[in-house]
Amino acid sequence: MRKKYQEAVIEYSTYLTNHADDEVAYYNRALAKYMLADYKDAIIDYNTSIEKGRKKNDVYYGRALCSFYMQKYNDAIADFDKSIAINPNHAKSYVYKAASLHNLDKNKEALPIASKGCELDPTYEWAFYYRSKVKFYTKDLTGAFEDADKAVKLKPNSDMYFQRGFVALEQKKYDLSIKDYDSVIVHSHKDADAYYNRGLAKYDLGLYEKAKIDFDKSLELDPTKSDCYHNRALCKYYLLSYKDAVTDFNAAIDLNPKFYKAYTFRAAALYFLKQYEDALADANKAVSLKSDYESSYYYRAMIKYMLVNDTGAIADCDKALAIKRHSDTYVQRALSKYQMKNYTGAIADCTEAIALNPKYAKAYFERGVNYFTQQNDATAIIDFTKAIELKPAYPEAFYYRGLSNSYSGKKTEGCADLKKAIDLGHEKLL
Repeated sequence: MRKKYQEAVIEYSTYLTNHADDEVAYYNRALAKYMLADYKDAIIDYNTSIEKGRKKNDVYYGRALCSFYMQKYNDAIADFDKSIAINPNHAKSYVYKAASLHNLDKNKEALPIASKGCELDPTYEWAFYYRSKVKFYTKDLTGAFEDADKAVKLKPNSDMYFQRGFVALEQKKYDLSIKDYDSVIVHSHKDADAYYNRGLAKYDLGLYEKAKIDFDKSLELDPTKSDCYHNRALCKYYLLSYKDAVTDFNAAIDLNPKFYKAYTFRAAALYFLKQYEDALADANKAVSLKSDYESSYYYRAMIKYMLVNDTGAIADCDKALAIKRHSDTYVQRALSKYQMKNYTGAIADCTEAIALNPKYAKAYFERGVNYFTQQNDATAIIDFTKAIELKPAYPEAFYYRGLSNSYSGKKTEGCADLKKAIDLGHEKLL
């Protein structure tokens, strides 16, 4: 096909040597150059065609498309407007004007124009494709999905599946998103973004090993994506491969030195590798880059706790909770309050954690430890029992319940709990 357009350019060029005023010939040569993606020269021919007298909307539409693909969106919009002025029913001029506005982040302005394109030609898949994009960025996810679905039904190609998969991912329709990206990859097996987005859907389903495989493929095709290194690192992190995770976080930061999330989770990985000083440096960097990201404060609190800086840990938990109330943060603050012998405060924090997450075994356990320390064995036993109910293989909970039972005179129950703790590998009893 490319050869056909190259031959057309040659033939029209030969013809124009003797017919220099033929506006149609310039227009047709422009079309051939457009099909060859020679947009700059195509615009020259469109200009000449206009100068020679061609005033139909097609010449402005053609020139507008060249500007569009050269990312000169304002020039494109001006020509789409000229096309529409000549032919108010030219659907594609509305569609690509809306697309140009979308690419300029003017989505609210684009929406009625995109809708006009859909109205004028309800069989044109690209009309619904671009309106889906516009609706997505105006936060109408339901409408964005409906339009993307319509586009797929009109023409089930990789572009349409990609858009529907993208919206489905945002809607947390992960299985559908994966299915759509499967279809994209069948038709376009070198699409790095398709592998990446499919990886995101699998990651959100907790399928870390499968997600990692998709991120591997995406990076093989495009090794410049810092987000992909970061998300592959997160997969490794949740698979407990902390050293490998650090390697990928390093790569993400090398590509994007201001990637605060990469610093945050590299700090977390270093924490689990017991490299606390390096972890603290990363957490500090994350906070300096983004002062309202609660996870940075949470992980820094964990690190400070291990560095026996409970005052600093509590201060960071306070900052994290001011941004977002999270059960983990309340429990982390409770740990430091316990170390500072503020048992009442620790109990209050564990109670807040339980209110946010009634199935949080650790919150019941830590609250039980504080009651136990206050010699309130009866209440402690209730919390340890609840922790065991939620997490049956919880050696620490059996250990402390065993102590509480023993101290409250329930020797048989206490011995049974302590034996269970030993069976589960509790370190203090081995």
